[in-house]
Amino acid sequence: MMIRRSVSALAGIALLSLLLVACGQSTDGLQGVDSCTELADVLVASYQDAIDAVADADPELPDGEDEGEDQQRVYDIIHIMGGLDWIEGNTEMGLRWEELGCEPQDMNIVVHNRVDELSYETPAGEYLVETYFGL
Repeated sequence: MMIRRSVSALAGIALLSLLLVACGQSTDGLQGVDSCTELADVLVASYQDAIDAVADADPELPDGEDEGEDQQRVYDIIHIMGGLDWIEGNTEMGLRWEELGCEPQDMNIVVHNRVDELSYETPAGEYLVETYFGL
């Protein structure tokens, strides 16, 4: 079961990475963000928004006991987060991160280092943080 979750998490992260790369190349919405610290705060807040939206939308996502349920969970999460324009927003943040020359270069490290700032109380929120985001 642990191997399936790891494979599912990796598949979800790979899909998220592909979607981030494939999305638009505009940073118009973040032009007022002029520091890496402020952008990191916006990034972490976007992860919290996703956690809250997933928890509110469907707190009883499949428990992931078999691979099919995990794939359905990934699909459901992407659908919910799509309604937030979460992927597009994080793509914009990534571009702005590069424009500002922020360190570390990988924004995932920023979120990983600040995971204690994220809160969740539902199994869906726990799945999103620990498995889907891999934090």
